[in-house]
Amino acid sequence: MNPYLQYFIGLTEYRQTAPFDSSMMSRFRQRLTPEMLQDVNDVITGCKTAEQIADETEDHDDSGDGSAGSGSEGGQSETKDEPNEGALILDATCAPQAIRFPTDTSLLNEARQNTEGIIDALHAAGLTGGRKPRTYRIVARKQYNGFSKSRKKTNRSIRNTRKQQLNFLRRNLKHIDTVIQDHPDEWENALTRWQRERLIVIRSLYAQQREMYESGSTRIDDRIVSLSQPWVRPIVRGKQNAPVEFGAKVGMSDIDGFLRIEHLSWDAFNECHTLRDSVEAYRKAYGHYRFKGDGV
Repeated sequence: MNPYLQYFIGLTEYRQTAPFDSSMMSRFRQRLTPEMLQDVNDVITGCKTAEQIADETEDHDDSGDGSAGSGSEGGQSETKDEPNEGALILDATCAPQAIRFPTDTSLLNEARQNTEGIIDALHAAGLTGGRKPRTYRIVARKQYNGFSKSRKKTNRSIRNTRKQQLNFLRRNLKHIDTVIQDHPDEWENALTRWQRERLIVIRSLYAQQREMYESGSTRIDDRIVSLSQPWVRPIVRGKQNAPVEFGAKVGMSDIDGFLRIEHLSWDAFNECHTLRDSVEAYRKAYGHYRFKGDGV
């Protein structure tokens, strides 16, 4: 972008072209496991030294052949118990994910558009028998746009729109299943990897939305709220302005102003189940519990 950043990464002269592909940073971050990031945090907070982490890594690598020792023989001395002191603060929060605020109608409309693109790709590959399946995309788009532009969305209009989009999506999935049955060895080559993965998510979304529509429920296990990030789950916070947030739930501990991630999950969990593990993890790292008065 500028000479300063190029000098920072080690270039000796300015280049007009990008020094590396933008996806390289994403691939690099994928190699960093949560355990690696936790080791970095332990060094920063003083929980462990770099030498201790290196010894633990060597012991873990040698544990397969039974050559790793324990205690001082394994290269890591046992920490002696020290008097309890200070205060350990534990709390849980939600790390909001950057996604569009999900609604059932918008998710179904997006899924319908994606299946229309998949049908177009299958037809371009000559797998639809020479005639493109009818998708009614113009009618479906007109109905959804009329709903989305209305200022007052009643429960009846929302339910009718969901039914319409479910029917359009069911028809599209039926056309796709027909092509898959007729060309079991060719259909995957006609689609990109993104389309194949998105098709799996759309099938799950359709099953969930159909079940909720027929039962009249607004809750279902492992509910999908984003097609591009199907692992994101709604987390109930109980706040007045944001009763529900979408992202990962994180259980953290505050140690002398440093935050340590004790538990992270995309599914909601109760903090009482991780309390004992968090306290014991602190004792294992520092050699003592932290008490304030008579309570933890």
